[in-house]
Amino acid sequence: MDGVRVSSEGLQALAAECATVSAQLADVSPSPATGPNSQATSTAVAGGYAALRAVASVLATRVQATGLKLSTAGIGYTASDDDASRRLAALGQSLEV
Repeated sequence: MDGVRVSSEGLQALAAECATVSAQLADVSPSPATGPNSQATSTAVAGGYAALRAVASVLATRVQATGLKLSTAGIGYTASDDDASRRLAALGQSLEV
């Protein structure tokens, strides 16, 4: 079974894409219903638009949270790699004869 190859740079790029998408979702503002509010169809359309805005807001929050997790993971991978490099270098120095 092949492993998943992950890089800090890739995670940071994906996190940046999540931030862009989240901002776009947060900016969703469908056109208001046309027609008088006394018409049932106008009221239904207005309700549909309100629901769409609410869903877009929830999605924006979730995408933003995912981006934050990806960014945090990328930072963690870099820190882990740096720590492993330092430990290996120290081990190599202690083994020199």
